[in-house]
Amino acid sequence: MVRLPASPLAHHDTTVWGCNPDTLRWQAHRVMPSRAFRQQRLPRAMARTYHVYIMSNRHRTVLYIGVTGNLAHRVHAHQDGTGSAFTRRYNVTDLIYAEPYADVDEALRREKQLKRWTRAKKLGLIRRQNPTLQTIQGPYG
Repeated sequence: MVRLPASPLAHHDTTVWGCNPDTLRWQAHRVMPSRAFRQQRLPRAMARTYHVYIMSNRHRTVLYIGVTGNLAHRVHAHQDGTGSAFTRRYNVTDLIYAEPYADVDEALRREKQLKRWTRAKKLGLIRRQNPTLQTIQGPYG
């Protein structure tokens, strides 16, 4: 395989040319960076914050857990009905819990952990930060 330099606009991936064994033709494949590359420290001005968040409907009967790099944009998308099919179907529009993380892998692990929890355990976690389950109003940070 031949590794080509990444384009300046998409500096987080590289293009690799390889032979497709099914068609025996050369084709380009995009390769995502390694975990070590993703974990390199960014300068302070470029550091990102990721959030694990929990949203609910008006009656607090449905809980939705997700991860995002831009909490305000994601909450707005859910409220507009463009966030996900699940949130649109069950009218999940209220942010009731959020945890910030500096590392996306850590945030994804936490999301998966929370999704395995029972509803009672999730509500206990939410009530420690938001005892009355009120909607958290922006700005989110």
